[in-house]
Amino acid sequence: MRVSEEAAWHFIDLYTPLLYWAGRERGVLPDNMTFAQFGKTNHALKAKCRDAIYTPRSLLAVYLAAHPDLPAEDRATITAWERYVKGTFVILRYLKKYAIFLGTDEPPRAYAVRALTTSFDEMIPPYALPHMCETVLLPYDDGIVCDGLIASQNLVIGSNMRRNMNADYQQMKRAGQLVKTL
Repeated sequence: MRVSEEAAWHFIDLYTPLLYWAGRERGVLPDNMTFAQFGKTNHALKAKCRDAIYTPRSLLAVYLAAHPDLPAEDRATITAWERYVKGTFVILRYLKKYAIFLGTDEPPRAYAVRALTTSFDEMIPPYALPHMCETVLLPYDDGIVCDGLIASQNLVIGSNMRRNMNADYQQMKRAGQLVKTL
């Protein structure tokens, strides 16, 4: 349910400098914070930097313009991230190759999402599903990945809602509407 270890570390090598740059660009990080210090900061601060990438408008093109020395392959990967999906999702279930994330926007969409270094079931145990969270989904490694910054929402999803979500997912699956690439 994860990308390969090599792909995961390559993603991190691309995404972490982007987080740091966006945090500095949008004033989320203190001016005196170094990249090394940023690497040791908490998850919440990194999530704020992640939000700075996409809100109020995407900074991805600006980042690429500010970093013309990036290799062509890395530039293509970051350019593809313009197809991101940011929002609230319900992690519905874990399958062998990916987890099913249901978007909460209308119309609802089901995404086949792979993790990076830590599998989803290690972060959120199967008994806690369905689980509502905020994150960003990105095209990567011929599929969709979660950026690794998941903000959980403490919301209990009742049996009727669970049943409806499962029915929606099954209907999308039968209709061939499971989103596997962005």
